[in-house]
Amino acid sequence: MTAFDEGITQSALYAEEEILGAEFFIDGDIELPSHYQKRISSQTDLNAIAFVSDWSSLSIMTFSGEDAELFLNTMTTAAVKELKDGQMAKGLVLNPEGEILDLVIISKVQTHQYFMLSAAWNKDELQVWLKAHATLENDQGKAFKDLYIDDVTGSFTLLLVGGGKSDELLADYLAEGSALPNNFNFTSLLLDKISTMVFNVEEIFGQKAYLLLVSHQEASLLFRSFMSFTYVEVFGILDLYVCAQMQSKEIGKIYKAQYAHAKDKAYESFIRDKKDFIGANSLASKS
Repeated sequence: MTAFDEGITQSALYAEEEILGAEFFIDGDIELPSHYQKRISSQTDLNAIAFVSDWSSLSIMTFSGEDAELFLNTMTTAAVKELKDGQMAKGLVLNPEGEILDLVIISKVQTHQYFMLSAAWNKDELQVWLKAHATLENDQGKAFKDLYIDDVTGSFTLLLVGGGKSDELLADYLAEGSALPNNFNFTSLLLDKISTMVFNVEEIFGQKAYLLLVSHQEASLLFRSFMSFTYVEVFGILDLYVCAQMQSKEIGKIYKAQYAHAKDKAYESFIRDKKDFIGANSLASKS
């Protein structure tokens, strides 16, 4: 039985990745590179290279409407109300018992409009959870009257570009006067005329790292272009974890969160001070 027969999709970069010697695994509902023939180790110096990794298994959802901020503030531990346009905040989605349903990054596009990137190890469960709460009613009717949620995961490829030379790599594609976003900010840029949303995720990886959200067709062009640079290495997701976990405690939290409780001190930085989100009561009660 093929991956297609099982309802598993292939990355838009599958053909290019296969040529480069990728070994694939199923991450959620998509087949992605786990390793490449040229293996890396915890001794690999990420500061001396730029690396590219296909992270298209991440879930991408949009939230819009006048109640989008209130909804995300209720459903996640991220400091949503403090965000300005172009800023990002990391957080957790919890159930009432404080168990972590997903780790998320909330990005504010503009007033009443947000992106949410999530690790998506329980994508279907997360969407059911969010959409069920979006339709809840109280004495005044719907709790969130003006809220629109859209899953756009299948519409884009997500490339992780990082390492000490990532700025040098991406700068080669920027138009004059353009600049990469600062830590935990994002912006829309043209990379050699390719429209790209660029998210700075240095806070997660402990060093320079960017998530690029780009259309499937243009992702292939960009990926092949990146591979033409001699200092660029391609990493599978598990390759990257082996290397990055030695240099950043945050990256390990992404992989371990699905088995954790928000009471775990490792996730303190993911939880805002004001405890008015679902699951907050459990943080005080759990021993």
